[in-house]
Amino acid sequence: MKRIAGQHAPGLSGKLLGSVSGFILNTMEEGSIYIVGDCIYTPTIEAAFRKFSPDIAILNTGEAEMIWGTVITMAREDITRIARLSPRTKLLAVHLNTINHCKLSRNQLTKFLKEQHLEDSVWVLEDGEVVSF
Repeated sequence: MKRIAGQHAPGLSGKLLGSVSGFILNTMEEGSIYIVGDCIYTPTIEAAFRKFSPDIAILNTGEAEMIWGTVITMAREDITRIARLSPRTKLLAVHLNTINHCKLSRNQLTKFLKEQHLEDSVWVLEDGEVVSF
């Protein structure tokens, strides 16, 4: 297991919200999974994808936003960057339709992924959905 530092938001908002962690779990038998955590896309996240090239990654993708407008989780553009950066990684989009400050819905993300031709690269999971690879 390897801890990857994350960032909840840029600037002062990030400092106020505190530190965030993601984790890469890796076994010879099962491969690797990157639980990215409740964070925004940063150079550290990019470097982790480049270095570890995980088999699966779980992304909190709801575009959660603070009342003053700061986005504190992955946005749709971040998902696109990761999908293109690490095309063999199966990306699981979670944290959608779950809390009231998430402005990106499952339907919006699904539509966006189709427009970007990424619908086969990103799984938009329903609450409680179980997937096996």
